[in-house]
Amino acid sequence: MAERGSQSKPDNKDGLFLTPNNMCSTGVNSVQILSWDGSGNQDVDWNHIKNMKFYYVEDTRPFYLGYARGNRFGIRATNLDYDREGRVLRRKWVCDKQGSRREKYLTNRKRKPRLQTRQNCKACFSIGIDNDTLKYIIRVFIDDHSHKLATFREVSSHRSHRNVDEGDYA
Repeated sequence: MAERGSQSKPDNKDGLFLTPNNMCSTGVNSVQILSWDGSGNQDVDWNHIKNMKFYYVEDTRPFYLGYARGNRFGIRATNLDYDREGRVLRRKWVCDKQGSRREKYLTNRKRKPRLQTRQNCKACFSIGIDNDTLKYIIRVFIDDHSHKLATFREVSSHRSHRNVDEGDYA
């Protein structure tokens, strides 16, 4: 993974990536997108999202996780590619209902198979590094779900949204 100290800190004139206080801005008109904490930001469109840049790869997961929580679905990580120096080149997250179970696990079984949880959902979020600026840009953003989304009450039961605060853990 990329170390935080391996790249120089950007100046605020560029400001086109996620900052430590979980804010980001787009390059066209400096629209601030705040509170990706699951408060429901369904009004953010693709034009704002596609111009976002992230300084650290570690900041992209909280962004998409907050987006997923606000839009009532869970996520899971899939692809991760590194370069020779150990820097992350590409990272992809998908809806937790992406894909389907293999046929061999459904037929010729002694026990009854578990219920199907995957529904071939196409929603995904993929980032890649821009070699010119060394910032992470959004390569793919698909928000097309093939299943019913959870209610606001059910969304916290998704595995990606379950967490225990450090204070509660202690």
